[in-house]
Amino acid sequence: MARPLRIEYPGAFYHVISRGNERKAIFREAGDYELFLKILEDASDQFNTSAHAYCLMPNHLHLLIQTKEANLSNFMKRLLGVYTMRFNRKHKRHGHLFQGRYKAILIDQDSYFLQLSRYIHLNPVKAKMVRLPQDYPWSSIKFFGKSNGPSFLQKDFTLKSFNSAKDYHAFVNEGVNTDDFIPRPIGGCILGSESFIQKFTKQIHANKDREISGKKQFLKPSILKLQALLHRKEKSLQMYCYWKYGCLTQKEIGRIFSRTHAAVSQNIHRFKLRLKEDKTAMQEIAEIQEQLKCHNLRTDPTNLANALESVSGLVHHDL
Repeated sequence: MARPLRIEYPGAFYHVISRGNERKAIFREAGDYELFLKILEDASDQFNTSAHAYCLMPNHLHLLIQTKEANLSNFMKRLLGVYTMRFNRKHKRHGHLFQGRYKAILIDQDSYFLQLSRYIHLNPVKAKMVRLPQDYPWSSIKFFGKSNGPSFLQKDFTLKSFNSAKDYHAFVNEGVNTDDFIPRPIGGCILGSESFIQKFTKQIHANKDREISGKKQFLKPSILKLQALLHRKEKSLQMYCYWKYGCLTQKEIGRIFSRTHAAVSQNIHRFKLRLKEDKTAMQEIAEIQEQLKCHNLRTDPTNLANALESVSGLVHHDL
């Protein structure tokens, strides 16, 4: 089974998510939440980590974690393993408590830290459990602006972006009636700017032969690179290449060419059939593949819309 790539280094920030097995409760009563926070405190002390935000929901949890050392896997193994053992003993149950492996998304703190802090604290509001995030008892937001709080909770890093804790609370509350756009992580494990992702290019390509989830996203060429290679080509070939090598959805391709999803699907299907017999088309694709081998840079997910607009304009101009 394909697994997400784990990137660990000192000082890394992660958004960690873990869900209950079969979406069942991982916290049944107040004592369970308190138990988890105590284990989190112990594990944080043992592995030299800190939390910048947390929210414990009945059947899943969110942590915004920073590891001072490259040891997220060991920290999470201890945290979830000890909690599972003690929860099972307390409730006289057996077996897995959490659903598969936890999800750990490496975060570019310069780009997404504050958005994720707000997102985590808004979870109970979005789930309609409380009206305001401050009303939920099992998240970290109630400690922002107070001198007390768990030893593992690091508040200063967040609050340095605001004039006061009151301003931070206002920032979080602004999200109650809005939807923050947080792009999907690249390969399911990295969320950041293009320059941030490029820092890990060597590690990503060193794992290209492993069965890792999201591998196509890591290794796909940039949309702008495809644009430069394809803009003089016929429409069906362009659609095929944006789908095959750019990993764009048929809906996104439809936006580029002002075509319906069905029309794009038909064009791609017809071109795939052509490739079995048309030697000219085969040769063109072979040349494109060869050119792409030398270019492993991918486009910044935060600028995908701009890239698609750029491609769209070029397509309509040339065709």
